[in-house]
Amino acid sequence: MHEFSDFITNIVEYTGKKVVLIIDEIDKSGNNQLFLDFLGMLRNKYLSRNEGEDYTFQSVILAGVHDVKSLKVRTNEDHKYNSPWNIASDFNIDMSFSKDEIMTMIDDYCNDTKAIMDKDYFAERLYYYTSGYPFLVSKLCKIIDEEIMQ
Repeated sequence: MHEFSDFITNIVEYTGKKVVLIIDEIDKSGNNQLFLDFLGMLRNKYLSRNEGEDYTFQSVILAGVHDVKSLKVRTNEDHKYNSPWNIASDFNIDMSFSKDEIMTMIDDYCNDTKAIMDKDYFAERLYYYTSGYPFLVSKLCKIIDEEIMQ
């Protein structure tokens, strides 16, 4: 598995691009320990990448009929069943828009629709009321477009 991990690192590093791995029929491999070890290795590479210590896939997409949480792996240490992705682990990703990113959305909207508005004011207010939460920003922009701008 270590050699395969190095192989993935070399490929991703060589391409110099973001690489996405898509695995279909994931639910058919859930009882295969080698496959579960592979998923565990990908998870470790992801964590190492976030620390700047490795190169790996930008994303891994698991496609199947069942929920990925139904996959079980038995660890040697504690003999408990766990998700191979350990979704209980915290990871810090800023999922919010900044005021400047909201301004970019408003700029695009104005360019597309030829609308005239105080973009700085709307970006500031949207950020103030949503803290940049993407769904709320998009929903309020939709309301502004469909109801207020009319």
